Order: sequence, then C-alpha cells, then structure tokens
Amino acid sequence: MCDCYSHKCEECDNTIPMHIGDFAYPQEDFKCYCEKHINKAPKGSIIFEIIGNASEHDKYDKIKKGWKCAIFGPEVGEKGMNHPNIASDWNEAII
Repeated sequence: MCDCYSHKCEECDNTIPMHIGDFAYPQEDFKCYCEKHINKAPKGSIIFEIIGNASEHDKYDKIKKGWKCAIFGPEVGEKGMNHPNIASDWNEAII
C-alpha cells in the first residue's frame, strides 16, 4: 500500500498530490514546491513536468500538460517510489 495525500507547498497554500511508496517514510520527510515556487526548492530536489496530455485522473486535480512541481526528500523520482501522485507521463530534472 501507498500513502497518497495532498502535500502543501512549502511557500504557499497550493497543494501537490503526493505518493509515498509502501508508507516507507513519514510525510514530514518531504518538501514540495508548486510551480510558482520551484525556484525556492533546495539543491537535490527533483522537478517533475507533465508531458503529453494529462490523464482523466489528473484532471480532477487540475493538472494538465506543462504542470510542474519540485519535491525534495528520500528516494524521490525514477530511482525511488516517491513522486507526485499523478497518472500522466512526466519528465524529471534534478536541481
């Protein structure tokens, strides 16, 4: 099972849909940044960007092509099980 929840941006009240694989880490171990505040994310954060059309699931969270966020924490991105809780395809970049 996974921990799927809305994580508040570290800089504002925007939320990022978050997925923590197997409840392996507490929610407090992650820092999330909305698109407006990606520039505030610490070095080592992963930037996620939706490519292609957003899935129907993601439209519920108002996520569409080009949507971005940054996440800092353990095992984030393709090498881990922790990432935005989105069904659409994405690209990753490390800050």
